Amino acid sequence: MGHINPAPLIAGLDIGSSVIATLIAALEPDGRLTFVAGSETHTRGLRGGVITNAEAAISSLDAALDHLEDVSGQRIAAAYLSIGGAHLHSRNTIGWAEIGADAQTKPDTHDGRFSADQAPGEVTHADIAQAVAVARAHISADERREILHIIPRAYAVDDIAGVRNPLGLVGYELGVETHIVTAATTVCQNLLRCARAAGVEPIDVIAAPLAASEGILGALDRAGIAATTRRETLTAAIVDIGAETTGLAIYADGAIWRTLSLSVGGAMITQQIATELRLTDDIAEALKRRFGASVGWQAHEDELIDLRPFTQRDELLARRLLAELIEARVRELAATLYTPLREARQAGVRPQWLALAGGGASLGGLAEFLADDLRLPVYVASPATIEGLPDDLAHPGFATVAGVVTWGARQLRNTASVTNASAVRRGRRRRKGPLAGITRALWAIPHAGGFWRRAEVR
Repeated sequence: MGHINPAPLIAGLDIGSSVIATLIAALEPDGRLTFVAGSETHTRGLRGGVITNAEAAISSLDAALDHLEDVSGQRIAAAYLSIGGAHLHSRNTIGWAEIGADAQTKPDTHDGRFSADQAPGEVTHADIAQAVAVARAHISADERREILHIIPRAYAVDDIAGVRNPLGLVGYELGVETHIVTAATTVCQNLLRCARAAGVEPIDVIAAPLAASEGILGALDRAGIAATTRRETLTAAIVDIGAETTGLAIYADGAIWRTLSLSVGGAMITQQIATELRLTDDIAEALKRRFGASVGWQAHEDELIDLRPFTQRDELLARRLLAELIEARVRELAATLYTPLREARQAGVRPQWLALAGGGASLGGLAEFLADDLRLPVYVASPATIEGLPDDLAHPGFATVAGVVTWGARQLRNTASVTNASAVRRGRRRRKGPLAGITRALWAIPHAGGFWRRAEVR
């Protein structure tokens, strides 16, 4: 009998302001992702989704990776990473290229369109890359910002718009609308440096709002939420509520239309409770999770909470007071989400529903409150792209790291050989390296035309 290669293993890290979520999944021959190991550990050294204390962040990463290796019996040599924070920006741009023209041919007009006569040709990968390069040129060079993703939204061949896959079609000109996500260069560098210092090599970096969407859209399909709307025509919003930031990804006609990160999160609710009731953040967080409600009327006016298990003192707290404190901050979250959703509607993009992910999505009554306030159907979604997730990890807060691994799996499927492309190995532990010697070039992050670049898996 011939030797059967084991399924390659993919590791993902979602490094948030309060929690590091880690995941290893096996990419099965039929394309399924099955759970191998995962964990959630406390984070130090991050504020607002970005690293503010390198030493503390490295220590947190090191502890998270050690724990993952202990429970999995695997050595994490490399991993896919998420990146969040309000520094994330996105923009949609359009580029045109002459079909079949030499890549060095220059367009005659400012928008990249060609005016010279030519014979029709068949669209190739080179034509697509050239059109994307023209669209990329609309983003001015800025050494302070790094391009994370260049994602084609839709194509046009001559005057035929809305083309999903132009390969093999015949025409004179190819147009592409791209969604480009950028991040602060220094934030990216700090993330990569800390990951390498903790002994893991970054393979690719994924914007957290996109990763969260990747991790839950399958769940919505399975639940029948999107059953009446094909993925190709999906128009929806995905909200990833973290501790200090909230990611928002808006999809229009089945493709990502806007990506951004907002400076609000679940921690502001915890801090409101802690300040008003003079409690520690840990106790405030525990009360929020166990007794929290998003609006005051959801708590009976006579219901009392015994604080003895939390404070070791004979104290009672009216649950309605707790709910009213939470409601004040939930209204702030709703107001912050309202602005980009209104801008989307003004641009003709009207989400049919909104899905909640992230640790803050589990707050009692939040989905109902936002549905009422934003006038949209709102659902709480859990990760569905990884089969066999244990119950303690199958919650909305684990969606982003599930999406990170799913993103990595798609890159691996596009490589010539998947069987030996695993980023996870059995054997000795990671070799932890120093901070010194990190190059300025961020090789792990795709640059112009990088949407088609095969990821280098190590």
